[in-house]
Amino acid sequence: MSEENTNNNPEFRCGYVALAGRPNVGKSSILNALLKTRLSIISPKAQTTRHRILGVNTLPEAQVLYLDLPGIHQAKQYKQLNRLINKTALQSSTDADVLVLVVQAEKWTKDDEAVLKHLKALQRPIIAVINKIDLYKKREEVLPFILKLQGLHDFSEIIPVSAMKKLNIEHLESTLINYLPHQEALFSEDTLTDRPEKFYVTEILRETLFFQLQEELPYGVEVKIEDWEQTQKNLHIEVDLWISKESYKPILLGKGGEKLASIRVNAEQKVSQFLGQETKLHIRIKLVKDWSSHAKLLQELGYEIKS
Repeated sequence: MSEENTNNNPEFRCGYVALAGRPNVGKSSILNALLKTRLSIISPKAQTTRHRILGVNTLPEAQVLYLDLPGIHQAKQYKQLNRLINKTALQSSTDADVLVLVVQAEKWTKDDEAVLKHLKALQRPIIAVINKIDLYKKREEVLPFILKLQGLHDFSEIIPVSAMKKLNIEHLESTLINYLPHQEALFSEDTLTDRPEKFYVTEILRETLFFQLQEELPYGVEVKIEDWEQTQKNLHIEVDLWISKESYKPILLGKGGEKLASIRVNAEQKVSQFLGQETKLHIRIKLVKDWSSHAKLLQELGYEIKS
């Protein structure tokens, strides 16, 4: 991006877009489609995104700063952790210039209502994005759901998309840009995110756990990097898998330790590709009882504890 684009172009736009919604509606998939890269983890299991993810897309006419927020929900299990995840999502959305409510086609729940209520209180433009329209056989079948959304709130726009099929993604981004303020870019052209490499290695490990274990994976499991050592040949990373109950250990290990070995090999491939160098993972399972209920332990895991 040239100096002229940011400093001397009065038409240049830059601002924050918050991708909000309940868990498992495809916010992370939409972010990855917008950025044309896998920045945020995706999984069929709800509540895989636990942290605020920033994705920066720099274009000739604008710099769009996407905030992929954790899914806002009202689950009763793991109260302290879920309260913190919700708080992160709600606080981060206040930083945005335009708010995106991501919903799933043909599915409106009480959690959707709760998210919309919060977004309305922020008094910013709200764009409703209906994801997974590829589930419809004909495009016009989405019209009744659009009419339903129109009756719930006076949205600035209602845009149907499919993150998986990349349908209407470019139109979504061009629409979002129109709601951003005229100002210089806030990040350099080559910036993709504000998170360090270790954060994304942790996310890759979590994603691998979700896909390998599917419904077996307890939510009381978290990833913590203990050591990061660069040698002449490769990178060695020591990882602890925190479990809140001893009964989770055999689930992670599998028969004869085969499941954990498979997780390690799969994650090593993904991390090596992400970092661009051969990486060896050394994974241990560590019992940390009720870690999800203690603020100090959550902070140690990288969760943002704000008053």
